[in-house]
Amino acid sequence: MASRRHLLGNTALTATLAALVGVTGAIAIAPGAASADPAVSKVNWKLDVSGGGAEPGYNLGGIPFSSGDIETVFKVRGAVSIPIAYSYGLQLDGAVGSYDGSVFGHGAAHLFWRDPDVALFGGYASWTHWNGVDAYRVGIEGEYYAGNVTLSGLIGSEFGDVDNELFSYAELSFYAMEDLKLKIGHHYAPEVGHMLTTGAEYQFRSTPSAGYAVYAEADFGENGYQSIFGGFKMYFGDSKSLIRRHREDDPDFRDDLGSVISCLDDEGDEKFSPIDGAFYGYPCSGDLMEKGKEGQIE
Repeated sequence: MASRRHLLGNTALTATLAALVGVTGAIAIAPGAASADPAVSKVNWKLDVSGGGAEPGYNLGGIPFSSGDIETVFKVRGAVSIPIAYSYGLQLDGAVGSYDGSVFGHGAAHLFWRDPDVALFGGYASWTHWNGVDAYRVGIEGEYYAGNVTLSGLIGSEFGDVDNELFSYAELSFYAMEDLKLKIGHHYAPEVGHMLTTGAEYQFRSTPSAGYAVYAEADFGENGYQSIFGGFKMYFGDSKSLIRRHREDDPDFRDDLGSVISCLDDEGDEKFSPIDGAFYGYPCSGDLMEKGKEGQIE
C-alpha cells in the first residue's frame, strides 16, 4: 500500500514540476529586465462567503471506501496582500467555517516575487484544523502568465496528524473574458490521492473601491472524495478587471479540507473483523467507522 501511495505521489510530483518548469524558466530570465509594475499594486484585501458540500474519501488497507454522505460545508475566507518591496509581496489569508457540525479553521502565508507581466514565484505555509485533526503544509508556489492563460503550481510537504508526504497543485486557468476565469487542474493530497479540480469565477461589477464576483469550484478525487462549493467574493482596492486582480494583487486561496476530513489513523489500516468480514477504520477525528464488507478475510 505504501509503495502504491508513493508511486501516486511521484506521479503528482512529475505533473506539478512540469508546470513549475515554465515558471522557473521565466524567473531565470526576469532579473535581466526591469518590471514595469510592482509585485503588489498596493495594500488590498478580499473577503468571500461560500457554501456547499464535501464527502471524505478513505483508503483502508488498500480498499477504497467513501463515507456515502455529503456533509454540508459553510465557510468565510479573508486575505490581505501587502507590498514589502517593489518586486516582492506578502499575503496572509485565513478561513473559518463548519463541516459536519464541527468548526474548522485555516491560516496561510504567501511570500513571493512577482512580475505581473511574467510570473510569480515564492514560498507557502499553512495550517488547517478540524475536529481535533491538524494538517500543516510548507512548499513553493509559482505562476506563469501567457496572455489570457495562467499556469499555476504548488508543491511541498504535508505533515501533522495526517500522512506525512508530498502534496501538489497544478492548474491551468483561462480567462475567456477579462472578468471571467475558467480553470481545470490536478491536485494531490496524501490522505485523498489524485483529484480533478474545476472552477469558474465571474466579476460582475467593479467600482473605484471594490470588485464583486461569484464563483464555483468542484473537486473529484480517489476513494470517492468530492467537494462542491459556490460563493460570493468581494475585492477591496482599485477598480480593475478580474485578470488584473489575480496578477497584480493576491495569490489564490488553498484551503481545501480533503486531508483532515479523509484522515485515517495509521492503525486503522489493520483493524478488521474476521467474523463478519467487515473492515473498520479509525478516522483521525476519533470516531469508529465501518468501511464496508469486501468478502471474508483469510
